[in-house]
Amino acid sequence: MSSNPQPVTGRIIEEQVNGYFVDTGTSVVAVRLKGSLRGGKNRPVPGDIVECGPLPEAPDSLVITAVRPRKNLFHRPVLANADLMVVVTTLKEPAINLEIIDRSLFGAGVAEIPCIIAFNKTDLLGEEDKTEALRLAGRYRGIGYETFLVSARSGEGLDELAAFCTGKTAFFSGLSGVGKSSILNRLFPGRMLRTAELSRQVSRGVHTTTTTLLLKRDDATYIADTPGFTTIDLPYVAPDETAFYFPELRDRVGKCRFNDCRHENEPGCTVRTDVENAVIAEHRYRHYRLFLETMRTHRDKYGESRKYKGLSRLLMG
Repeated sequence: MSSNPQPVTGRIIEEQVNGYFVDTGTSVVAVRLKGSLRGGKNRPVPGDIVECGPLPEAPDSLVITAVRPRKNLFHRPVLANADLMVVVTTLKEPAINLEIIDRSLFGAGVAEIPCIIAFNKTDLLGEEDKTEALRLAGRYRGIGYETFLVSARSGEGLDELAAFCTGKTAFFSGLSGVGKSSILNRLFPGRMLRTAELSRQVSRGVHTTTTTLLLKRDDATYIADTPGFTTIDLPYVAPDETAFYFPELRDRVGKCRFNDCRHENEPGCTVRTDVENAVIAEHRYRHYRLFLETMRTHRDKYGESRKYKGLSRLLMG
């Protein structure tokens, strides 16, 4: 006759259709979910620290009975208690999408999650492309985002990237096909994740990861493999707060002629002058204007409420 399992506390590392896998620090256990936690903001997600125990009606199995308070929650990919977002991109195969990068950085900023950028597939780059990758990396580094040039195929830059993630719960995010899972295959030798050849018909990646999976590198380090995507929604912030999530614009607060400058057509705008002089990247300014208009459209249609879920899956719970 088997003894009843003892209560445990641990981190959810994977969600399945019928339950979860929880890392207790000494083992990984399968658990189910208590009915009262099935809906709403209390539903456990990967990254959550949870308390598990047996129930009288199911004494031979563990169920999640409580979710510890979160320090953050990201909704696409779904992950709680993240310390770092790694935006994975490529210059080619697939072609770089600067708007997706800036949407990711904006969403991470709203969720108060530090963010870095990894330019993958450097093995595919000729000298001219490598120069362009270095230029872009320098642009983002100049506004405060650490950048890495890496190759999942050759291993270039992966030791440095892994070292930066040490001691953190990090998650890799990026368009389908940029090579997130391939990087993780190199970081976790012996554990091959599902990968797929890039879809040549549509020139974008095939979805190979369907759920968020936390991989344990050491007792203090988890790195999450996450589903790829083809687009990413923006979280809502008040229009006059939009510039705050662009570090190069935030640094110029109070330097324009007017204190309430929105950096559009106002005279004496330092930001527009810096864009014209290539001090601020043109694509970053263009995306700021696009995001600002998105926030205004949301405000005019739905008011200032952050409860509207259609605009964003990145809202914090």
